[in-house]
Amino acid sequence: MPATIAAVGLLLVLGAWVQYLASIPEERVAVRPRGTVTVQSLGVLLSACGTWLAWRGGTGWIGAAVLLAVGSGLMAFFIYLIRTAPLPDGDLQVAVGDQLPSFAASDVDGRTFRSEELEGQRVLLKFFRGSW
Repeated sequence: MPATIAAVGLLLVLGAWVQYLASIPEERVAVRPRGTVTVQSLGVLLSACGTWLAWRGGTGWIGAAVLLAVGSGLMAFFIYLIRTAPLPDGDLQVAVGDQLPSFAASDVDGRTFRSEELEGQRVLLKFFRGSW
């Protein structure tokens, strides 16, 4: 039974990861994912309780400890990723209806494009990160 408790804790941690990763393509990622970290914390706490109960019972504590270590490691890695690559926090610099700022950029053929060429037109700017 204690190993089952530890396994349920690990499943909570994994479930929080899956939920967070599933929210990325839908662009529903929270700037500060407190809910995800809270669920992971509860999972690690549950795994710790299961490990403690197994240790007190004298059997199965090594398996429970492994589950605790995996869950703790996954949570620590999640927090590390969030801290090292946070989402931008702040207001947009350009709002809907604002004047298009002047800029120049190269297109895929290497020709220079200038924002002044679009004067008087409605424009949707979409920027992609990457190096292709």
